[in-house]
Amino acid sequence: MYFSGIIAEYNPLHKGHAHHIALTKQNTKSEYTVIVMSGNFTQRGEPAIFDKWARTRMALSAGADMVLELPVSYALGSAERFAHGAVKIMDSIGISSLCFGSETANLQKLSLVAELLAEEPEQYRTALRKELNKGISFPAAREAAVSSLLGENAGVLSSPNDILGTEYIKAIKRLKSCIRPVPVLREGSGYNDASMSELPSALAIRTALRRGDKTAYSALPISSQIWCAQPVFPEDMTQLLLYALRTRTPQQFAKIYGVSEGMEFKLARECKKCRSYDELLSALKSKRYTLTKIKRMLACVLLNITDELTAEIDSEGLYARVLGIRKTAKPLLSHISKTSIIPVVTQPNSKALSASLALDIRASDVYSLFGGISRAARDFTEGLIISD
Repeated sequence: MYFSGIIAEYNPLHKGHAHHIALTKQNTKSEYTVIVMSGNFTQRGEPAIFDKWARTRMALSAGADMVLELPVSYALGSAERFAHGAVKIMDSIGISSLCFGSETANLQKLSLVAELLAEEPEQYRTALRKELNKGISFPAAREAAVSSLLGENAGVLSSPNDILGTEYIKAIKRLKSCIRPVPVLREGSGYNDASMSELPSALAIRTALRRGDKTAYSALPISSQIWCAQPVFPEDMTQLLLYALRTRTPQQFAKIYGVSEGMEFKLARECKKCRSYDELLSALKSKRYTLTKIKRMLACVLLNITDELTAEIDSEGLYARVLGIRKTAKPLLSHISKTSIIPVVTQPNSKALSASLALDIRASDVYSLFGGISRAARDFTEGLIISD
């Protein structure tokens, strides 16, 4: 059985995403297309604008055949961890091709940079240390180090989709996977473009909805619009986040995943002064720490994701949590259940939860407190979504 994969967040799913799903089916000639999607928290370190069940329904209505959840421990990781977790799930269930959006769609350039980053030769490590010693952020230091060795090819590390594409290929190489990377040229607004246009980015849609502009819903496929509930925004975390911050000591912060280099003292100091999410971000941002890294760090504080828990999750291994399928993809679910080298989970068992799955459920329960408070334990009550 030949099936392709897409790694996504669909935050929210817009017309460009629907086009990408159609292109994936067309370019890979696969029988089915599987999405590995972040759950209720995204790689930006923010809560998803709609919950994972609504976004699963959006993906299935847009043509996806199956949606798997990327565990939150990986979804809230760096681009490298995010990509590694998603690619490993895909490799473990037998996906043949990974189709991803790209600003350049230049597989040769992406592969050249990915190979250097995967192998990390001494020349590269020396160049990276030199750049980091300047006090700049890791992404900037890495791009400069790669540029010193590969020249203009390093330009792919300055574009959001190409950065992820490079990480996907790097993960494929490190896992010695047979997955074929298939970049497709991104169309419409750029990933970080917050302005509304004919084909706006997910960021632009979220920004418009955040300011109350409901016309932004028209950027979503009609089949997706019916699944839009009350949107959730980062500032909805404020009270819970400030509680989590103000009730911890620097020593407790030091145990949180991603907290290092004395940031535990800054967190303890600044959280007592700030009264809003944006104020907190401004107080914590520095030349060394990117805004996205700080957001992920704060999300880890909120969910109590520690270094110890992350190590336990990594030692346990991954699983394929199926959130939803199309009726026509039941043969695919049957095939994966028989051939996958990792557990396939369609309904969590409360009496036999791994550390990672327990964390995913905790993340859903915390997410239920944002915006309009909804019931907890939905991971046990929602069941597998089966779409026509």
